[in-house]
Amino acid sequence: MIEQIVEDRKILGSGNDADKRALVETIYRASQKTFQSPRILRFLFFALVELGQYDEAELALKAYLDQVEINLKVKSGAGIVDDQPLTHEQRIRQDTESDYDIAVVMVEGSRLYGKELGKPTEALSCVERALANIQQNLQKEDTHELLFNAYINQGVAHSLLASDAHEPEKRPSLYTNAIESFEKAIEVSPEAFEGHYYLALQLAEMREVSKAIAAVKQSVALNASHIPSWHLLALLLSAQKDYERALNICSVALKESDWDLPQTDGLSASQLEGEDYLALRITQAALQDQLYGPESALEPQEALFVLYTKVFAPEPGSVGESLYDIPKTNYASSITSIGSAGSKKKSKTIPPAAAAAAAAAAANAAANAAAGKTAAPQAIQRPIMKSVLRTARANHVLATLWLMSASVFRRLDRMEEALKAIEEAERVNASNPDVWYQLGLLYAAQGKQETASVSYSKALALAPYHPACLTRVGRSYLETGSVEMAESMLETTTKSRGWNYAEAWFYLGKVFEASDRLARAKECLWYALDLERSRPIRDFTDALPRYLA
Repeated sequence: MIEQIVEDRKILGSGNDADKRALVETIYRASQKTFQSPRILRFLFFALVELGQYDEAELALKAYLDQVEINLKVKSGAGIVDDQPLTHEQRIRQDTESDYDIAVVMVEGSRLYGKELGKPTEALSCVERALANIQQNLQKEDTHELLFNAYINQGVAHSLLASDAHEPEKRPSLYTNAIESFEKAIEVSPEAFEGHYYLALQLAEMREVSKAIAAVKQSVALNASHIPSWHLLALLLSAQKDYERALNICSVALKESDWDLPQTDGLSASQLEGEDYLALRITQAALQDQLYGPESALEPQEALFVLYTKVFAPEPGSVGESLYDIPKTNYASSITSIGSAGSKKKSKTIPPAAAAAAAAAAANAAANAAAGKTAAPQAIQRPIMKSVLRTARANHVLATLWLMSASVFRRLDRMEEALKAIEEAERVNASNPDVWYQLGLLYAAQGKQETASVSYSKALALAPYHPACLTRVGRSYLETGSVEMAESMLETTTKSRGWNYAEAWFYLGKVFEASDRLARAKECLWYALDLERSRPIRDFTDALPRYLA
């Protein structure tokens, strides 16, 4: 019965959140009567992923793989050999999983670990088990799409591990493995634009800009409506300091997308497409700032805030918590307690129309969520993990918009408005280290170095390897003559997530210069110059999706 329901849903569509919850409950009830049936666990795993309850999906995945392994050991111990493959009906009667089904679950499990749970080590382990299964047991079957997805997930897992590596000697091999995986994916399916996008993004992160441009142009040629590919091309052109062409590419890409057309309410299109569209508009604003100065960067601010409320509006048919209902951490030490600047003074905020739109969106979302909660059974009141993650993404993007505004105001010497924008960012996302880093920059611009240091310390408490913040602290140590402290701080930066941060290498070179280690100083300064020459207007992996939908 469960299999028939699943097959029917493939034809009729997955429905809304209530339908997805109902399916999960139905499969849970079936699992109580089948005693760890691997088929039922497989259906449960995919249903939980579709619903967005990723933590429970992980448990279902582990139970499924454990049960499959137990069944294989029992079969091996009994000396059973498959001379003839079982038919689908035989597998149902014997409750036996095919090697293909097992590989599909492993590949999807790798994506779950890497994309939703932030566990790249588990993601890599899962997909490598899938690849071993494919290569050993599925030589005679059509595994074209499965093999493509496996290589993609393997490449992304290697890339994520490389980005988080704190041992410089491990990073090159991880990046090489990622490139090899993406190239294998392209060999399997050269007409799939996704493979070329992933390869281009990886090359871009490694600062192989020319090769990345060639790869992303192939992606655009295969799918001209794919916004992240256009976005990556714009960032790569900005890395070559060709800002005008990059800005033109943004305009072309936005015309290719119909997400923000007047006749589109933004809800009929994919929400993830909306997030990609908004990310490109943010890059477009950054390019305008670079080309024409901070005054010009104020012009698109209101439109960006309005677009934000549209992208992160409550989804139709969704049940449960809205973006505005998840309780936020109450930080005892707020911005106003760090500095004495006038947060109590009223000043004009950036986008009055956008503020009204945001308030309206919040009210509507809260009303919709309240209505949904009234109708929902008590047993399913816990917010699904997908909603929590969506809230986190929404808060991060909104804080980014406020911090962009704060940066513009700071450079225009409009310090009160800059502080007000940072306060708004802190209200939305106080755990974002960039909030406290920008506050530190504001106080430093006002000559309040000690107060700035407190803000940097708070940023580092939230993100100990924040490259920009570590570099600022290292620079301050250097300027006050604490060369050893500066060296320790900057070496930590360059060995971890700041390995490609030009300023960190520059000031590390200055440290070596101050301590008469001229050969090492020269190496660092040249490397800093190379990194600066290939630095994009926004970080590649911050602006672009690691996993495509």
